[in-house]
Amino acid sequence: MQPEKFLNKFDNIVFEPEGVITSDSHRLLCAVLAVYEICNSEKYYGKSSLNFSSIYSNQKQISDLLLCSGKLPAVFNDLGIDHPIDIAYVLISGILGLGERRDFLNICNYFRYIDLHTPEIFEHSAVLLGRCFPHIDCKKGGAFWQNIANCYYEWLYGDELYEAVFGEEPENKGKPSIISTEKLCCSITNLKDIFSVLGNSHKLSLYSTRTRSEIAYFLNKFNLTDTFPIGSYICYEDIVDSGRLPNINTPAKPDVYPIARCAIGPSFSYDSYFKGKYDSKLLRTLVVSSSEISLFVSQTLGAGFAAVVDDPTNKVRRDIFRHLEADRVFHSISDLIKE
Repeated sequence: MQPEKFLNKFDNIVFEPEGVITSDSHRLLCAVLAVYEICNSEKYYGKSSLNFSSIYSNQKQISDLLLCSGKLPAVFNDLGIDHPIDIAYVLISGILGLGERRDFLNICNYFRYIDLHTPEIFEHSAVLLGRCFPHIDCKKGGAFWQNIANCYYEWLYGDELYEAVFGEEPENKGKPSIISTEKLCCSITNLKDIFSVLGNSHKLSLYSTRTRSEIAYFLNKFNLTDTFPIGSYICYEDIVDSGRLPNINTPAKPDVYPIARCAIGPSFSYDSYFKGKYDSKLLRTLVVSSSEISLFVSQTLGAGFAAVVDDPTNKVRRDIFRHLEADRVFHSISDLIKE
C-alpha cells in the first residue's frame, strides 16, 4: 500500500476525527439528552422527576423530536455551531427563552432566519435566557452554560467514567456511559494500516472540539496513542485558550487557529493568529474532515481539503462539497491510500 498520488503535494495531513475516524452521533445524543433533562427535570428548570434508564431507552424518539429529524443540526452547522454543548445551549435558549416546548421546528426556523452568525447567536441566546433567568449568568461560559456542560458530561461518561475523569461523583447519578458506544468508521486493522502508510511520508495530526479528556479516552480506546502522541493534536481547551487574549484584530469565525496550529506546530504563536499571519506550510497541508465549516477554514488558510461522506447514498452532501470546491470527496478515509 502507498499514499494516493495527489498526496505528493502535501507534507501535513490534519484529521478531524468526527465523521472521518469515528462516528460523532454519540456526542450529539448526549447534547439531546442534556437538553431533555435540563428542560424537564425538577433538579434543573423543569417540573418532573426523571428516570434516566427510561430516557436512554427512548433516545431515538427524543432525538427525532428535539432535532426535528436532523433539520436542526444542519441549520446550526450552517451557522457555524458544531460543538454539541453549544448546540444544546442554543436549543435550550429557544425552548426556555422563546417558550417553545412543543413545535421544535419553530425554533429551527427561528434561528435559520434570524440572520445572525457565531458569536452573535450565542449573544442572542444569552439575551433570550436572561429574560427568564435574570439572576443567573446566562452568557456562554457562565453559570447557566456550565449547568448544560455538566449535564452533557454526565451523559457522555456515565457514573463510573465521570468520576475517573473529573475526580468526583456526578451530581445526578444513574446514567449510562454513552462515550463507550463510540464506534470507528472502519476496522481498527484497516485504520492502523492507513495511518502507518501515511505516517511514513507525512506528518499526521488531529484537531477536534472534544475536550482533552475525551481525546485521551478516544485514543486509548482505539490504541492510537502511538499514532497521535501528546503534541500532535489540538483539542477544545487549546481552542478556548486561543480566544482568551483580547485583540480587535481577532480573525472572524470560524476559528482558523486549530488547523493552523496543527500544521505549523507550537511555533505558530497567538500573535501570528491575531494578526492573521499564517505560514507557507499551510499550502502543503491537507485537511481531512466531514465538516463544511472546516472546509471554509481550510480555504481561508490556503490549505487543501478532502471531504469524507461515509454514506455512499448521500449524493446531496457529496454534491455540496463539490460545489464548495473541496479538492477531493471520499467515501472513506481508506481512499487516501491505494494497494
